[in-house]
Amino acid sequence: MLGFNFSYSPYPNPADQLLSEQRHKCPAAFIALGILPIDNETSEMSDKIKHIVMWKLKGNNDTERLQAVEVIKNSFESLRGQIPGMTLLEIGVDFSRIEYACDVVLYSEFESKDALNGYATHPEHARVKQEVADLRITRHQVDYLAGDFSAI
Repeated sequence: MLGFNFSYSPYPNPADQLLSEQRHKCPAAFIALGILPIDNETSEMSDKIKHIVMWKLKGNNDTERLQAVEVIKNSFESLRGQIPGMTLLEIGVDFSRIEYACDVVLYSEFESKDALNGYATHPEHARVKQEVADLRITRHQVDYLAGDFSAI
């Protein structure tokens, strides 16, 4: 006789369970996909300070730019667990290869503006800035609190 193990899950579809478990790890991606509403009723997302930096990298060819990507990725990933108040750090590499696109993006979240200010002057952040400074052509940055347009 075959034995079956039936367990109750509030998610009839395993993909729904995965989405539910992962949506707070990278909320911007879920908002972009239309899975999370921008005005989420939980304050967990909206009270964090977002810090986004994008770079266009130096390099005469894909190999040189890939080497620069590796340095940036490794340098910033070394900050995980080192910065008080930093709750998320994510590095992304553009795959579109559109001429006007940046090559690399840093997406990070902080508990408060004070935590972001602490990051800006933290010795480990200074080290990383020095490691990556000569790898870029341009750098763009945005710091914001979701839903707060008072800075405009």
